[in-house]
Amino acid sequence: TTEQRLRRPDGKPDFDISFYVMSKDGRYAGTSMYKGQKFAVTDEKGTRLEDCLSLY
Repeated sequence: TTEQRLRRPDGKPDFDISFYVMSKDGRYAGTSMYKGQKFAVTDEKGTRLEDCLSLY
């Protein structure tokens, strides 16, 4: 963002946002602005938490 009030002193965004995506063929991913976010997956291997990919 270019809005200064939404930035931390180091210039990075002062908020987090996550996206979760799944394709028709069953591929999936989770992504987030910062490290440490997880998302739940249930498939033939069972239910588990996986790490989101992160920008920072």
